[in-house]
Amino acid sequence: MIEIDLVDFVLRGTIGPFSAQTNRDDIVSVLGPPDQPSYPTHVLYGNLCFDLAGGIGPLGLVQIAIPHEAQSICPHPDWAKTWTPPIWLKTWPDHRVAWKLGPFVPNATMTDIQNAIPELQELKPEEPLWVGQNDKRFHLLVPTSNVYIEFESLQKDAIKTLSWLIGPPRGWETQRQFM
Repeated sequence: MIEIDLVDFVLRGTIGPFSAQTNRDDIVSVLGPPDQPSYPTHVLYGNLCFDLAGGIGPLGLVQIAIPHEAQSICPHPDWAKTWTPPIWLKTWPDHRVAWKLGPFVPNATMTDIQNAIPELQELKPEEPLWVGQNDKRFHLLVPTSNVYIEFESLQKDAIKTLSWLIGPPRGWETQRQFM
């Protein structure tokens, strides 16, 4: 079992033993068979998703979902007849990883997280990723890691709470030079 420290991921991009040179076989050898079904480019372990170039590697993006009301709603109307909420919502955090969550817990607000991690107190929200949903979602971009801390709400102008951590693994800076 590997340990993932979410504060370390947010500040430095460290995600267990994985880096920008990691491929699908590396991940599976450490964590075992991934969850199915999944997108072809993803290696999925509950709330932890590794997004791989071409489906085999190298590792380009890590997505860590935090239980949130938004993840209980069908993301697209065309899928409404067959879609069900992800199973990991009931088993979070995934048991295949020893998680050090820090302040990254359900219902955490930006203020909660910034108060717990002094390095984040100077960061300001960037422009929303999805302009059409800017009244329901915003993020902080952490320059030292290029990780987004995503906050959202289902209701306009309501308190937005933590829903995702999304970013590249450590070593992405040098990998970009060769792409």
